[in-house]
Amino acid sequence: MRPPLRIAILECDTPPDVVREQFGAYDKIFETLLHAAADSLEQPDVISSKRGLELSAFNMVQGTTYPDLDSIDAVLISGSKHDSFADTPWILRLVEFTKTLLAQDGIRIIGVCFGQQIIGRAAGVKVGRSDKGWEIAVLPMELSAKGKEIFQQDTLSIHQMHRDVVFEYPEGVEALGSSPKCNVQAMYKKGKFISVQGHPEFNEQIMTRLVKMRHGQGIFTDDLAKDALERAGNHHDGPRHLSDGKVYAITFSRPPPPPLVHDTDETCSVGRHGVILDAGSSGTRVHIYRWLNTDKARAKADQAQLHSLPVIETDKKWTKKIHPGISTFGDKPHDIGPDHLAELLSHALKYVPLEDVPNTPLFLLATAGMRILPPTQQKAVLAEVCDFARKTTQFQLPDCAVHVQVIPGETEGLYGWIAANYLLGGFDNPQDHDHGKGHHTYGFLDMGGASAQIAFAPNATEAEKHANDLTLLRLRSIDGAPMEYKVFVTTWLGFGVNQARQRYVKALLDSYPGNMVLPDPCLPSGLKVTKEGKPIKDGSHEHQGKEPLLIGTGKFSECMHRSYPLLEKEKECLDAPCLLNGQHVPAIDFDVNHFVGVSEYWHTTHEVFKKGHKDKAYDFKTYQQQVDKFCSQTWKDIEKGVAKQKWGHKVDESTAVEVCFKASWLINVLHDGIGVPRVGIEPLKGSKNTTKAMIDKAQDKGFLDPFQAVNKIKGVELSWTLGKMVLYAASEVSAPSTDALTVGFGSNVPGIPDDFQVPGGSYISSSDDGDDHWHDRLFSENPRRIPGFLIFVLIICLACFMLCGRERRKNTFQKMFRLFGRGAGRRGHGSLRRRRGFAGKLFGIGTAPAYERVLESGEGADDFQLGSLDGSSDNDHSDSSDGSRIGRTSGWATPQLKTSHDPGTPTHFDSGRDVVAQGVGLGLVSPAGFPNAIDRGGLMARTDSRERLAAGKKSRASSPSRLRSPMTSLKE
Repeated sequence: MRPPLRIAILECDTPPDVVREQFGAYDKIFETLLHAAADSLEQPDVISSKRGLELSAFNMVQGTTYPDLDSIDAVLISGSKHDSFADTPWILRLVEFTKTLLAQDGIRIIGVCFGQQIIGRAAGVKVGRSDKGWEIAVLPMELSAKGKEIFQQDTLSIHQMHRDVVFEYPEGVEALGSSPKCNVQAMYKKGKFISVQGHPEFNEQIMTRLVKMRHGQGIFTDDLAKDALERAGNHHDGPRHLSDGKVYAITFSRPPPPPLVHDTDETCSVGRHGVILDAGSSGTRVHIYRWLNTDKARAKADQAQLHSLPVIETDKKWTKKIHPGISTFGDKPHDIGPDHLAELLSHALKYVPLEDVPNTPLFLLATAGMRILPPTQQKAVLAEVCDFARKTTQFQLPDCAVHVQVIPGETEGLYGWIAANYLLGGFDNPQDHDHGKGHHTYGFLDMGGASAQIAFAPNATEAEKHANDLTLLRLRSIDGAPMEYKVFVTTWLGFGVNQARQRYVKALLDSYPGNMVLPDPCLPSGLKVTKEGKPIKDGSHEHQGKEPLLIGTGKFSECMHRSYPLLEKEKECLDAPCLLNGQHVPAIDFDVNHFVGVSEYWHTTHEVFKKGHKDKAYDFKTYQQQVDKFCSQTWKDIEKGVAKQKWGHKVDESTAVEVCFKASWLINVLHDGIGVPRVGIEPLKGSKNTTKAMIDKAQDKGFLDPFQAVNKIKGVELSWTLGKMVLYAASEVSAPSTDALTVGFGSNVPGIPDDFQVPGGSYISSSDDGDDHWHDRLFSENPRRIPGFLIFVLIICLACFMLCGRERRKNTFQKMFRLFGRGAGRRGHGSLRRRRGFAGKLFGIGTAPAYERVLESGEGADDFQLGSLDGSSDNDHSDSSDGSRIGRTSGWATPQLKTSHDPGTPTHFDSGRDVVAQGVGLGLVSPAGFPNAIDRGGLMARTDSRERLAAGKKSRASSPSRLRSPMTSLKE
């Protein structure tokens, strides 16, 4: 059982009675915050508000007791009404204690307001009263690059109650954020501390009572108090982010445990497992999937289940996402392991049983962010991912080129199509999903920030007409029956919502050349933002009129009109038909092609307006009514609605700024771009206004409308990673015959096309899926392991050999070659071949002619004969030949000797050249040489000669034309 996380709360003040009566002292207030943070980690059996968290409190003002450093893991220094720069004895003691904490590595610190100032003072920088006055109630903090990485947004709104500040950042400390009145709003030092000038523990009630009390005491003026009270109820990110699991882990967690730590109480039950790391642009999410071994599934399946794909299971707690994306490690790839992967792999190892890890495939498949990295950085990051995973875990990673890669948008779209049809039931029960004309699968639409994808199986007429444009997909049901589909997949780069917005703003700037204020109908009325969509700051170039700014007019119909040209439908279509950007797409028959949309299709249609129609699926009429109603409001009204969570807790101010453009773009892409009929306006054959309940029953009823936005189906997230794992599990199903075609996808041609991609799985019998011996499984799952195993054996042999002394090495050589037939007297080559077996191949002695030794005149030299040569060998050329095997001779330390026979240049084997003396110079033999040629044990060997030896010709020791044949292959 893991020890609890022990946090000491240093109380530097006592809240006034008006606060303490309802919320308690600071230990109670922070306990609420820390418990929320622990619960947000979603690891209830490891740490939560009920388990694994041990809090203690120490009164710094009235007491003299400090926590024992051996009994705590972290310290939280609270806020205070006292001056952090005062020389009061208890403050001086606190500063010294903080210095002690900063000097060690085991205990982390978090500072809040006064606590941040104490950390700054202990770190040697100036703290004191700011001449800019008070910061009170909810105010925005502009985040630095590191702050954005940690908090995952550009600004942070948090309660403030201070006029004392840290004036500068200590050496080695990273800035997290700033505000107009306080340059040092938050600080961070890896492995040491994180601090904020604001109060994440405050809420509207606490702030309101403090402001009223201090106004009554004359500390705050009327205007100051009025302004603060108006903002006290504004949305703030204290509970949302500073109790977030990511920030919590950065701040309080002990150094992360080695990845190979298992908690057997948490593991999944028996079955095959697969782990996929979805490496997106903003972060990486780990997914764990489980399914039954094929033989076991067959034994348990009824007749209907036998004709279905393997049943894949997952669970919400098996999934975990961290930030930022792996593309941010492009210039520091060596940090990706400990700083990024360790947390994800540890999470996976928590749920995959320890004994199953070696048979569990691990994939890291990168998408948007990695696609834009330079190739050298991309390669370095992927190599580091594979290397770290192999060193720290035993997950199955036989081929990094397959398991760790950047996948194109088309592959991502195909995986999404597989996942959608798997969850909806289009694969397993086609008779229950008859859309007409023999069609039973669903189309898939995905829209991210940079690109959009479409994947669907055209109707029979279009499939035949555009056969060359389709991707051939092969799956396999549990009974081994093949399942083949022909799918069209394409990606529209630059058509994601963020890229579309950038193109929109550029067009807006071109429409108003020279103007500094540009009316934007896609922004709420009265809202002013920069070209990048950020708020206008006092003193900024936009505020001073040096850079153009956008001002919202709130006219959604005009917004639709202005965003329509971004579809680029006017581009020349070289291969008709086309939809967007002049890109070819087979004609879509919406009578039979019913689509589901994920990502932005879901977020923008449902999550933003969740309270408006939470139980209703997408239809054009309802959706446009909701968008018109929202976007016609003034920005001030929207701000008030956001603060009161009128549209749900997921709609914050940054979402509200973007949603009108996103909605217009989505509507244009769906209806004017792709051509989806407008449900609710255009009459459709058999159309139904599908409800959420019907979506959940899609396996039984199917979608009857041409488009529905979805997030989960039967409680399972529709993610492309699921599609990848379905494909992998299908590849583990045993084929009904040796003629059965492989599971995977590629060009739509008969057989196995050249570009066919296999998912990486292979059949594993039920006896293999357990505790059988290692020698039964070593090479069965992946034959690529064999060369690595042999190389490992060779390295061990070489290491042992080199550790021996010179005399022992000589004796070993003599014994080895007597064993293999060398030095045993006069033997013909036939006898030598009979002695060559696996050991001979392992050490370079094959059944075909091998490199022969150079024999000086001496005993046995004149009688030694070369074996016959096959004149058709591809590898009997010089070392410049492609087939040359330079250095791969049977000697352990053989120099590479060129055998040029230019008459004007002495060769290594010309008379007068002392070969043994050359060996002495290389440290291969003693100056005394060997008693005879045989005793030298072949330490001098020759590389290929440029001449061929005539068939049947015998060669003597002094012949300059002797030919060396290459070593035989290990595969022989």
